Amino acid sequence: MDHRVYSQFKKLFLYGGIAGVLSVISYLCIITVSLNPALTFVGVMLFSILGIISWYALHILLKGDMDDHLSVIGFYMGALAFLVLAVFLAAQIAIQAGFEDSFIKELSVDPNTSRLVQRAVRLIDMGLDVVWDMFIGTSFLCYAIVMRRHPYFGWIWTLPFGLLAILLIVLNAATFPWPPSEMGLFDVGPFCGLFMIAIHVRMIGIAIRMNKRSAPEADH
Repeated sequence: MDHRVYSQFKKLFLYGGIAGVLSVISYLCIITVSLNPALTFVGVMLFSILGIISWYALHILLKGDMDDHLSVIGFYMGALAFLVLAVFLAAQIAIQAGFEDSFIKELSVDPNTSRLVQRAVRLIDMGLDVVWDMFIGTSFLCYAIVMRRHPYFGWIWTLPFGLLAILLIVLNAATFPWPPSEMGLFDVGPFCGLFMIAIHVRMIGIAIRMNKRSAPEADH
């Protein structure tokens, strides 16, 4: 492999891994820290945009002669998932920010009526949230299958990744439109986030390992 191309791969995996870690951290911040609407919106955009970048880097890392198409499907499913999430969370933030100022103060709407309308609108959010789960779960499953034969991953990564994908899809479909946690079922979301961080840290490690090799010895 040409040294210049090899160097580009190293940078892609390194920056993609860093983008993935920062993406998940951004999401954790917006769900655990009370921020103003503008900062919350920025956090959502960072999560989605950095997530797509990291998912592309993972696709390039995983693709091979036999599983190339499956890796492509996994990337597109993941990119669509991040796009859906960005759209519905941005709409959710805008609605929540505008309700108190416009709907209650300016229109003098009763707070109870406002809460009722917000709950109705929230059902739209929950429906789109399940769409995110379906697409990202399918992406997980595609990548998990490709990982089984990859020298840097293998079955030790495929099994938990595939299990999380199946649980994410099945549980959210079974409790639609309500989140599994509200129906007394197991919420795999936090574990998916942790596993995504683990994968991206692994990517950073792969890039560092490649940096210690010469181009002819590379696996890519």
